[in-house]
Amino acid sequence: VGYIGNREANEIVLKGIKRLEYRGYDCLNPNTLVQLSDGRILPIKELCLNSKIFSLKLPSLASEEGSVVIKGKKEKNKVYKILTKHYYIECSPEHKFFVYDSGKIVEKRACELKAGDFLLASGKISIKGKKQKLPNIQNTIYYRISAQDSKILKKLIRENQYSYNYLEGKTGIHHQYIKDYIEGKRATIKERWEKIFNVLKVKNIKLKKELSSHSFRSVLKCSYLTPQLSQVIGYLMGDGSRIESKKNSKIKVEDNKNTLKVYKNILKKLGISSILAKHKWKNCWQLRIYSAYLGKLFEKISPQLFNYSEEREVPEIVQKSELKCVAGFLRGLFDAEGFVGERIGDGVEIFSSSKKLIQQVQLLLLRMGIVSSFSFSRKGYLLTIYGLENLRLFKRKVGFSSPLKIERLNKLIEKHKKSKRRGYILPLKIEALPSEIKKIIKRKEGYLFYEELKLLIKKLRRMRKFKNFYEFINRFFMNEAVLWSRIRKIEVSSSTHEMFDITVEPTKNFIANGIFVHNSCGVAFLKDNSIVIKKDVGKIDD
Repeated sequence: VGYIGNREANEIVLKGIKRLEYRGYDCLNPNTLVQLSDGRILPIKELCLNSKIFSLKLPSLASEEGSVVIKGKKEKNKVYKILTKHYYIECSPEHKFFVYDSGKIVEKRACELKAGDFLLASGKISIKGKKQKLPNIQNTIYYRISAQDSKILKKLIRENQYSYNYLEGKTGIHHQYIKDYIEGKRATIKERWEKIFNVLKVKNIKLKKELSSHSFRSVLKCSYLTPQLSQVIGYLMGDGSRIESKKNSKIKVEDNKNTLKVYKNILKKLGISSILAKHKWKNCWQLRIYSAYLGKLFEKISPQLFNYSEEREVPEIVQKSELKCVAGFLRGLFDAEGFVGERIGDGVEIFSSSKKLIQQVQLLLLRMGIVSSFSFSRKGYLLTIYGLENLRLFKRKVGFSSPLKIERLNKLIEKHKKSKRRGYILPLKIEALPSEIKKIIKRKEGYLFYEELKLLIKKLRRMRKFKNFYEFINRFFMNEAVLWSRIRKIEVSSSTHEMFDITVEPTKNFIANGIFVHNSCGVAFLKDNSIVIKKDVGKIDD
């Protein structure tokens, strides 16, 4: 400790440790997404104390709400990058995961994991969401001047020998617009009139209020988020962009004619006018929406909606909304960016250069029980929905509006029905099963497949001898909230990273990028004149 004069070092050091919080023991990448119980999906760095977290009650594996009681950050000089069959996560070497091992759930640090281990992950996130009110957008009010006041202003311009170009330089308003305003040909907002009056040094000019044009008027027939509006938001997030303009009123989206017709009808039902036209230079069609009100609404709902692709993310209002609105958003996004494969091994894919968007979509799909696989591609990130059961769920609960993609999905499902594929692997080795069960499975070695387990469970119901085994299987492998995701590869990076950790009580676990992980924060404190480092406790002041 060193020399501290006549005072005892032990007393000083221990007194300081009383208030020492031990942060950063096991950490996660700051952009790791954590599932909150209200539906929001936030990076761990943005979480606040007392945030309500979606987690599991162990060992029953039932869903339960937890609360963040500690949050901290620390620099780490080694990072483990873990890619499973379904999910991807970056953490420190000491971070703990839940691993299936010979009929038990055990905790293992990242540095103890190896390819082939099965991690406890999320198979379904049971969050229903709530009805979401749309932001309030004020209508734009325009004003005109009377014919008499128009003559007064014209006279002042002549007397002072002002040109309209001069007025443009002083006000920042285009000279032709200023001329039209003064001649009474065009109305404008109050702020623009005030700029013109200030340059001309006039007062007591009465402005006549005028109704907003359709472009600036509130056009929506709903005050709450609906599945249809949510679908439009998803579609625009995939393919939408703004037409170059100083206003937010011009939005365009390009696609094939049949799909755009579907969205034109959806917009019409919402009370929004749009124009469908053949693109002048490209071999596609274009749907244009002219509505400043809608532009402002989208700006409030999702500021990143028309940003560069890598900056886009799922709007918070969608994350917190009811399942039917979540499904609508996903349908729109998959209509725009989704791809349906043709071979038996293919699935439904969606690509984006935004990692956050892809991982948020993965967690939203889990709200419907649809399991997908995250992977890297050369130019971005890929999410794929594999397997007959997941494809059927996607068709029933999300689906497409694009006629072409609907046809392709139906064909792919038919091919999967004829396939002999047995679903994903479970951490159950056939060698460890009773001989009577091996006869039912008709295999003697290897891992059990999910489709095999579904057939096995039907027969086990009638066999009283295997009642305990049946209950064990149901709890660990037929529980829809749980997925055992096998590690594909682990990479270790030696560069320095700032990482975050949290403690969740009372559940002591949370979902991080789709994987259930252990509490990752602890505290150091004084107990009976001894230094104790304890995990999973609340903040200590004394």
